[in-house]
Amino acid sequence: MPVDNYPQSLIPIIHQNILLEEEKILAGKVRGAYLLVLRLEKPQTLKVGSLGELSFKPGYYVYVGSAMGAGGVEGRVRRHLKFTSRTNGKPKWHVDYLLRGSFKPIEVFIISSEERIECKVSLLVEISAKYTFPGFGSSDCLGGCRGHLHYFNSNPSTILSRILGEAGLKWEKQVLT
Repeated sequence: MPVDNYPQSLIPIIHQNILLEEEKILAGKVRGAYLLVLRLEKPQTLKVGSLGELSFKPGYYVYVGSAMGAGGVEGRVRRHLKFTSRTNGKPKWHVDYLLRGSFKPIEVFIISSEERIECKVSLLVEISAKYTFPGFGSSDCLGGCRGHLHYFNSNPSTILSRILGEAGLKWEKQVLT
C-alpha cells in the first residue's frame, strides 16, 4: 500500500521505519550467513589453529560463515578483511589464518536470514566443490557438515549464484577490491 493511503498520523512512523531499515542495512546490521570467496595463486602451507598445518593448492576457496550478533554479516566480514593488512593480532576464526597468508578475498555473498543457515548453505556448496576441508570453520557445527571451507579449481561465482538462487535465499554479492 502506498504511504499516501495511510492515515496522516502514521506516515511519520512509516517513514521512520523505512529509514531505520535502510540505516540498519547501511550500518551492516543484516544478520545471516555469508560466503567469502578467496583466491590463492601459489601453493601454501599454513598452521591453522587447532587444525594444525594444512596445505593449499592454487585455486578458489569459499568460506561459509555466519553472523547473528549485533554487528551483522558486514561487520563480521569487515573484521575478517582486516587480517589481509595485519601482521599483528590473534586470529579468532580459522579463515583469519588464511587471510594473514597469501589468500586474496575477491567477493562476498551476503545472505540475509534470521535463522542459522550456515551449515545448510555449506552442505549445498560442498556438493559442487572439488574438496572440503574437514573441521575447518565448523567446530560449533550442529548441521552435520564436514567443514566450511570448500575448494574450487576455477572462480565459483556463477555456481554460488545458482546454488543460492535455487535454494530460494535472499542474497547479494559484493565484489571486493
